Amino acid sequence: MSLSLFQKHPQKFTLFLYIGFVIILLFLSIRIDRTKETTNTNLPTQTTSKIFVIKKGDEILYSKKLTSYGYEVVRWHDWLFYTRPNANRASETDIVGLNMKTSERNVLMQNNDTKRQITTLSILNDTLYISFGGQFAEGKMYWTKLPTLNSPKELISMPNPQISFVHKRYWIIGGEGDACWHEGYYAPFDPFTHTIGPIITTHEGCKTGGEAFVGIDKQGRVIVAQHPIQPELFQVKTLYDAPSFSRIVAIEPHTLERKVLLSKEKMPDNIVEIHFDSNRESLLLMGPKIYAYDIGQNKLTYFTSSNEHWVRSEIIRWNNDGICISLWNKQGKQIIIPHSFTNNALNCSINSSPQANDEQDALQKTQQYIQDLHLPKGYNAEIEGQ
Repeated sequence: MSLSLFQKHPQKFTLFLYIGFVIILLFLSIRIDRTKETTNTNLPTQTTSKIFVIKKGDEILYSKKLTSYGYEVVRWHDWLFYTRPNANRASETDIVGLNMKTSERNVLMQNNDTKRQITTLSILNDTLYISFGGQFAEGKMYWTKLPTLNSPKELISMPNPQISFVHKRYWIIGGEGDACWHEGYYAPFDPFTHTIGPIITTHEGCKTGGEAFVGIDKQGRVIVAQHPIQPELFQVKTLYDAPSFSRIVAIEPHTLERKVLLSKEKMPDNIVEIHFDSNRESLLLMGPKIYAYDIGQNKLTYFTSSNEHWVRSEIIRWNNDGICISLWNKQGKQIIIPHSFTNNALNCSINSSPQANDEQDALQKTQQYIQDLHLPKGYNAEIEGQ
């Protein structure tokens, strides 16, 4: 599914899912990063002076700092749904439905819980979904069939729930965490019957080990990476001091049956980050030595070694020709590691910095977001402060 489908058939099948962390990464790759907070509660703040604004004439309907993690705005036919501060109580937030043709406005819901935020508005199958979340706040998802605009009904209670479409299946995914602690929730979802399957839960504790979410494969299995208890976690000085993963497991979503893909005996030592390519169903296992694991063929391949003690990694390119890995050390120096699958050399372009990449990503995604909204005459979506 893509935005081109929305542009061709908005009345039949529309989905706005600009979510940080879980959703977008599932389509491309998913990284487990042992050096940063893993949390879905407050999406990362990107340093920028640019503002995304929606206006009706001179009236500002919605504004937010530029981000690649999406905006609480969605369009359905002539209706625009968005969040705004309550006119009388600035600490509260309203969800407003505005008919851009007739100027009719309706407040669908109000959020008067200061600990909780409205994190996502999305439309699927002529249904509006509203997600609430926040750090250590009760997360919920509601739905209402359009265009009735009836009082939204509760669908699920889960920390920071979001809808994701992965390999022709829908999921509700949530989670929260802080520093070395994290919990994730993954449940199959049927948007036509509003039926939710068993919830798969992952948990990582600061001194208790646990499981980290890796991705969802083409069979619909949830792939997790396990790591053991390591009390020395709070003494981490470099990435290589962090707990390493010991096993890769696949969980069947309906029966919850578990299958070990990569056992403790076969798992390479000191793997501290994992990248997942869902289309190739391959894992890149990152540590002092770098390996690839093909899920379908159950094949582990050694790629290369890194002489640098890096603190962040990124996949620049991963295709049939090879893979380009970008590493940053504590001083901010970037190291490019190319690995060709052929006899030809790879052209691995060097990005300036993680922050610059994030800002450019936010700008490009917001520009695409504006195009997809395709607002009528009299309304304008723009980026200010450029």
